[in-house]
Amino acid sequence: MSINTNLRFTILYLSLFALIFSCDTAPKHSKLKIFKYNQVSCRSADPADAGSQGVIWVVNQVFNGLVQMDDKMNIKPCLAKYWEVDPSGKQYKFHLRTNVNFHDDESFEGGIGRKMTAHDFVYSFNRIIDPKTSSVGAWVFNGKVTKEDPFVAVNDSVFQINLLQPFPPFLGMLGMQYCSVVPKEAVDFYGRDFPKHPIGTGPFRFKKWDEGKKMYLVKNKSYWERYGNDSLPYLDAIKITFIQDKHTELMAFLKGDLDFLTSIDPSIKDELLTIKGDLRPEFEDKLIFNKLPYLNTEYLGFMTDPSIKKDVNGQSLEGHPVFNKKVRQAIAHAIDKDEIVKFLRNSIGTPAHHGFIPPVMYGDMEYTWKGFNYDPNRAMKLLAEAGYPNGKGIPKIDMFVEHGAQDVCTAIHGQLKKIGIDINLVPTNKSFIKAEREKSTLICFYGQWIMDYPDPETFLTCFYGENPSSPNFTRYQNPAFDLKYEASINTLDDYSRMKLYMDLDSMSTYDAPLIPIYYDQIVNFTHAHVQGLSVTPSKLLSLKYVDLIKEEGETIKK
Repeated sequence: MSINTNLRFTILYLSLFALIFSCDTAPKHSKLKIFKYNQVSCRSADPADAGSQGVIWVVNQVFNGLVQMDDKMNIKPCLAKYWEVDPSGKQYKFHLRTNVNFHDDESFEGGIGRKMTAHDFVYSFNRIIDPKTSSVGAWVFNGKVTKEDPFVAVNDSVFQINLLQPFPPFLGMLGMQYCSVVPKEAVDFYGRDFPKHPIGTGPFRFKKWDEGKKMYLVKNKSYWERYGNDSLPYLDAIKITFIQDKHTELMAFLKGDLDFLTSIDPSIKDELLTIKGDLRPEFEDKLIFNKLPYLNTEYLGFMTDPSIKKDVNGQSLEGHPVFNKKVRQAIAHAIDKDEIVKFLRNSIGTPAHHGFIPPVMYGDMEYTWKGFNYDPNRAMKLLAEAGYPNGKGIPKIDMFVEHGAQDVCTAIHGQLKKIGIDINLVPTNKSFIKAEREKSTLICFYGQWIMDYPDPETFLTCFYGENPSSPNFTRYQNPAFDLKYEASINTLDDYSRMKLYMDLDSMSTYDAPLIPIYYDQIVNFTHAHVQGLSVTPSKLLSLKYVDLIKEEGETIKK
């Protein structure tokens, strides 16, 4: 075939593709494969804002970082082909791919995306720590990298990071979406609108965003990554909707308007699942259902710092009983976690009978320490030892809870009542709880801690005394814990470090500032025509391997 013939064919293909994407409904014979899913929200598509699942999911389709996680949370090469860590553990050198281009966009000369280089990572990471960016991901680097030349482009294809001291979890942290590479041209061109016009190197490029309703991403035909002999991605486009009502979302999924459903809401769990956590029989021939560990611990938290004198309502906390470790331990023994998971979660999740860290994070290492088993008699004995026999003298405790966890907390309320502790449930929203926890004004709250990066240390940050009230929400102080924690993050040998983590986990859980209730699970539902869907235990959605057996006909309006 001649060059001119090739050119005519390319122009014809692009013209047809543009024509198809210029109307809302394509002819039935359209060959476009469009994957459709729903998420509650997405306020930004900028990696600097990737602190919530909605943002993270979109960013992961549009951008790449140095490394990536597979579905078992193993660290794999991404834009870095390989890397070297010097013997001190303080210098990381990444050798970058040289065949990666940014998406075509008008912000580039001639509208053609240029090649990605090490200089782009220097810019991207400096942008994250620049206070003017106000990135919620600045903590990834702050206090860890050197003040002078933290990020260095040795040349176009070698990128270097300099740490103040060794930090073994650091490589995994670089797999977070904050650490994606962005082009300076696009950030400068769009300015404050860059979060609405994301330009990256990822498998999909941004097409259209009707805020609050839908977003479209389309295939990056120049994507660098391959799977075997196949070019990625397989899909032509992704359609994201923002349906808020869970019943409406479920109906859309069952009708086939959505290809994928996850994070089943308590209000609809019985419509799809049995009490044992299996797919209801009427859907067994229609849907694909799977469960996997979710590196998220649901917990009950208590303020432990007696220097806190008043709560959010201005009530005195002077000498409050929950400052007493034995009272917190009694509460831990009074909670029937098995009952909560079975009857309120339809067996989705694992009762937290160990520490705060989900045991799956230890891999094949045996974790023998047992947490607080359900033992009301032991709970009553601990209350008596603390000076509160049968709960007498303990004032009603305000427990602040997000609306979605009210059923679990109602059960906890009933269980604690049996040992003489009365709870006042205060339903509220996540932003209120977050703000007041950081001000240390909540005596008791229900929360969740989701893994940020693939190292147990991410859970232990909640207990380190030198950390502020975020993430040390309970203001837990234990000098022995702090010394061992500092030793762990300076231990380069993985096995030795994991043993230290186990000791730290048992130590902090025994003091019960945070009482783990259950280790969560991810539940995914797809239609039979969906293949290759990947959701990691950190609940990161990846669509570059997804293919649709059934060809879809929906197209995108410009």
